[in-house]
Amino acid sequence: MDAAGKTKSLLPPTGELGPRVSPDGKQLAVMLRSPKWDIKVYDLQRGTPTQITFNRAVSSFRPPGLPTWTPDSRHIVYRSGDSIQWIRADGAGESQIVVKDQSAPTPYSFSPDGKRLAYFAWAGETPDLFTIALDISDAEHPKPGKPEVFLQTPASEMHPAFSPNGRWIAYQSDDSGVSEIWVRPFSTSGRPAGKWKVSEGGGGFPVWSKAGRQLLYKKRDGVVMLVDYEETADSFHPRSTRPWPGIVSTGVDLGPHFDLAPDGKRLVIKGDFTERDERKVNLHATMMLNWFDEVRRRVPVRK
Repeated sequence: MDAAGKTKSLLPPTGELGPRVSPDGKQLAVMLRSPKWDIKVYDLQRGTPTQITFNRAVSSFRPPGLPTWTPDSRHIVYRSGDSIQWIRADGAGESQIVVKDQSAPTPYSFSPDGKRLAYFAWAGETPDLFTIALDISDAEHPKPGKPEVFLQTPASEMHPAFSPNGRWIAYQSDDSGVSEIWVRPFSTSGRPAGKWKVSEGGGGFPVWSKAGRQLLYKKRDGVVMLVDYEETADSFHPRSTRPWPGIVSTGVDLGPHFDLAPDGKRLVIKGDFTERDERKVNLHATMMLNWFDEVRRRVPVRK
């Protein structure tokens, strides 16, 4: 869907969750149930899919974490039970464990240089936010550092998203009693800490635009909202908020069902969206009564 609300069919309707667009805009990763959640990657130029996990992506006792691209579009990380796995996006090679514990760690974003992963995990009864440094000098065998707490409170914090410049992390929290989108500095070294509420009336699944100063999120009713922002040396300033044109709802279940293309001009959305125009369409409905009587009349019954 473009910025004017005009839609174009990309893939046939399926039962998949997602989508997540690769940073180079050439591939699309989705989750599918087969029968557990697994990952498929579509080549958008050829329209061909490659399944890269097989009945091992995530267990069913937590909401499935979406596949998360590395900045170079060559690898994907995903949750598999009690671990975060690193795998090639072309399906070659074996997956590598980069985080392992009993808290269902779920990845969400990489820092712009690809050297730090942000994820959330159930360290207690509610999820909290963590980051972990990765040595990616050998991209086929990344070496993880020690997980570091980014935000840990009695509230539920999920979906930590690095900003394109790496200065901020947007995340979802119900600290106010309703899940909202907040932004905090990734590092407060040398400058004061702070936090800023971005959403109004509830929100989740933050997505940054890499092409401009905009942050998107999904409202509780499924509408995708777009927020303009400004930033200074030590502060974040949300400005105007508006819905993405043409979207009624992307659905209110587990996943965000949307992602922003790298050019910032198009959304990729899971759903059945119909192009709208100014023409009036006359609808006619016919109700047929006594249908079985008509069948008996037309089809002789054999004795």
